[in-house]
Amino acid sequence: MPLAGLTLADRFASSSVDGAWPAPGEGGGLFSGGDRGVCRRGPQPLKALMPKLTPRELEQRSQASRTHGARSQALVTRRAAYVKQSVLQPLGMRQVELDGVARRHLDLYARCAAKVALMDAWADEHGWVDEEGRSPGFAREYVAMVNAAGRALARLDAHLKRYQQPAPLARIQRRVAAKANENKAREDDA
Repeated sequence: MPLAGLTLADRFASSSVDGAWPAPGEGGGLFSGGDRGVCRRGPQPLKALMPKLTPRELEQRSQASRTHGARSQALVTRRAAYVKQSVLQPLGMRQVELDGVARRHLDLYARCAAKVALMDAWADEHGWVDEEGRSPGFAREYVAMVNAAGRALARLDAHLKRYQQPAPLARIQRRVAAKANENKAREDDA
């Protein structure tokens, strides 16, 4: 079987292991043209070998294996962003105002809380016990996530207290005082 013109997938699918790759300088391979090293055709991407799916089929496949969604990176990330916002907004803080350790504690809490929320939503819809008296497969993971979320929130709180992150009210008062001083200085100059 001549090797010229075969894709990488065709070469791996070849029944004979010996002779599947040409010897250096023989040509006909990926680097044909002798020792010049000129690549005529690179390996074909796997997507080119797969059939094209409609957007509806892609959506169906992304939803099919999901039960509670707590193992879906996309869902957890989206929910975690809302959890972070709900933690920081009442404090009057933004993520950029946190140091690296506090941001990591916040991220861990937000991810755990998002997973718990997704599992809770599934349990509200399907129940914690089925007809045969069994709990869902994620019950142990649920307990671990609730525990981890509580510990992460406690660590975040302790870290913010330990490193004297300014209280939101004090920060706001300092900003108002700074603006008042700026305005007063402008009036004095005029």
